[in-house]
Parts: sequence; C-alpha cells; structure tokens
Amino acid sequence: TAHKSAKTYSLSTAQELAGLAVLVTKKDVDFEGKTIVLAHDIDLEGHQWFPIGCNEDNYWEMSPFKGTFDGRGHTIDNLYIENGWHGQALFGEVGDGVLKNFTLKGSVTTGWQAAGVVAEMERTTLENITSYCDVKTLFKSGDGGYASTAGGIVAYVVDVYVTRSGATPSQLTGLVNYGSVEIAGITEQGGGVGGIAGSLLQADDDLAIEVSHCENHGSVTARASNYADVYVKGAGGIVG
Repeated sequence: TAHKSAKTYSLSTAQELAGLAVLVTKKDVDFEGKTIVLAHDIDLEGHQWFPIGCNEDNYWEMSPFKGTFDGRGHTIDNLYIENGWHGQALFGEVGDGVLKNFTLKGSVTTGWQAAGVVAEMERTTLENITSYCDVKTLFKSGDGGYASTAGGIVAYVVDVYVTRSGATPSQLTGLVNYGSVEIAGITEQGGGVGGIAGSLLQADDDLAIEVSHCENHGSVTARASNYADVYVKGAGGIVG
C-alpha cells in the first residue's frame, strides 16, 4: 500500500471504498491508529458487496478493521448484499475501532448474521450513523448449529477482556435506523433481533456496553416456521 506513514486516508469513489475492503480482508491491513474519511457521497450502484473485514476464503474467520472510519456527514448509497453466508454488512468485523458520521442506504440479506453497518464488533464506538438499510437473515438459530442475529445498525456486539486490556467498552450513541429488520427465527439456541443491535454480550467482570440517544423507526420481525420454534427472548425495538 502507498503512503504507509500517513495517518489519514480520503476516499471519494466506490472503487476506493471497495479497495479498503480488499486491503483489510485480503492484505491484512487493519488500519489501527489510522483514520479513513469520506470526501464525497458514494454510490455502490447495487453491485454485490463483500464486507470490509470479512474473510473471503472462510467467512467464519474475520479480519477486523481497527481504525477510525469518519463519513464526515456523507451518504453511502445502494449497498447490496444477498447470499447465504455469515457476518454480512458494510463492515464484517470491527475491533477497537470507531465508525461515525455517515448515512447508509441499501439492503442486506444473508444466512445467520446480518446488519446494515457492521455484522460483529468488539470494544468499538458507533456514533452519529443513520441507516435506511433493510436487513434480513434467511436461517433461524440452530440451523447449521449457529445463532442467528440481525440488527439495523449492528448484528452482534461482543465485549470481552475490556477491563483486563485497559480498553474502552463498546458505545452505541446517536444511531438512527429506518430500515426493516427481519430474522428467520430466534430459538432456544439463542440469537437476537433489534432495530439498532441484534445482540449484546459482555463478560461479567467488564464495563457495561453503552447504548444512548438511539432511535428505531423501522419494523422488527422475528419469524418462525411453526409454534414450537417461537422463542420470544431476544427481540426488541432497540436491542434484541
């Protein structure tokens, strides 16, 4: 990559945003200590998107983005994901990072874990993000042995070793969702669906994950194939 010593990188086109996904996913460039900014609105034109930080060869093994992504008030339009995979969103995984200040529009339909902005994150801040992204999982929890989670903004927040590592716990603040969120089914095997976050998990001895000043204006639906599959725990307007 050029300009490795730079602290800030500016993106202006869909091709450059896709290039960020390639660097994080295929080149193991996590951008820790770096800031990515959007210089303009970006139209992804409905092309199939592969998430930033999702391993293309094995989507169960993520390659997390660890930097700061600042949209500077711009819009990312026409995000499109449709597959039967896991961990699908604009970002597949973010660890110890920051995503802020942008609007996202589009749709995400995938197997077990789906969201508009980020599929899975740990010790990460999401701030001032608005999503008009419709989100849907195809499989209910237990299908294939995995839990199904879906969120308008983030599917799964998992904070572990926060206190031990001296890190800051995840914070979700100023998030607004207008998209619909639908999960194939929450069962006794877990899962969750929420307008902002599908599921939050933290270690008992860690600091609390903070959710504040968030709004959901979209529908939240948990479906099941029959009455025996209905498991109402884990569905909520803001957090599942």
